[in-house]
Amino acid sequence: LRSRNDMDTRVYMSFRDLSAFIKTEEFNLDMNNIHGTSVGVEWIAGSHNGTFAIIDLDGTRYEPGTTEYNQLYGGVGSLWAGQHNLEHFGNGEFFMFDNAYDMNSEEWTNPDGSRMLIVQVDEEEETVTLTWEYQMGYRSEIFGDNDRLPSGNLIGCAWPDGSSISDEVAFDAEIVEVVRETGELAWNMKVWGTGERSSESQEIYGWMMYSVERVYEEPLILSQTCSTGNSADTLAFDTFNNFKQQSEVQGTYKVTTTSGTEVASGAVTWSAHWARTSIKVKMWSGACSGGCTLSLKNFAGDVGEKTFTC
Repeated sequence: LRSRNDMDTRVYMSFRDLSAFIKTEEFNLDMNNIHGTSVGVEWIAGSHNGTFAIIDLDGTRYEPGTTEYNQLYGGVGSLWAGQHNLEHFGNGEFFMFDNAYDMNSEEWTNPDGSRMLIVQVDEEEETVTLTWEYQMGYRSEIFGDNDRLPSGNLIGCAWPDGSSISDEVAFDAEIVEVVRETGELAWNMKVWGTGERSSESQEIYGWMMYSVERVYEEPLILSQTCSTGNSADTLAFDTFNNFKQQSEVQGTYKVTTTSGTEVASGAVTWSAHWARTSIKVKMWSGACSGGCTLSLKNFAGDVGEKTFTC
């Protein structure tokens, strides 16, 4: 997590074998220091060394250091185990794929199987709260993903362990897109293999997915409106860059008439963590009464366009 001062840096790190993730203290990054940088830990979420209370989906609170806390999830001291692809999406929200597998004991920790999981970290209250889950319906020992899309839906991937194979779960791997508000599937793709995973002695066999990302062909322009005024018109729109980045992304916008006359132009700063960015553009009154084109260009040269009349 890089702050606005490029030399002020913190890092979030996920440790699958500890079923925990941490935030480091702030440190100055010296790219020329071949010996690396030593940095302290600000907080730990999960594990027997956890510093935050964990609050389950049903509101039950577990205080670190207590017997109830340490016995969570089969004794790992957490409500996720062997997690994969933990990512910070801003505002204290962390998305992960909870494999629900303790790598140390080689035991499954959740009878319901693996899941896509969202937790909310409150640093002031020193809590980490489970806020959302999507049960895959099977066990997945390693890999898996859970990312937020511009639509607000969640996209994830997983593959069923051999012990989970049944008539209903006979595929090798799948991608799911889930509506956050309802938990319903918006889209699903399954990859079918030889059908021999359940009988294979190897734990890792057939098709698997490490992670999944959605990339659009061009920057997205959404919720476009235009209001007129006596002295100026205002174009308002929401936008996302066409691929996810954890830091702010720079780009440019331009508004031109149908004849090619430039009406307005300027810089765009897409929000970090692929969050929604709202833009307002002032234009002279009546400039786009005959129609205009809004163009957005990112640093990679990808261009998105929308036509409008104001």
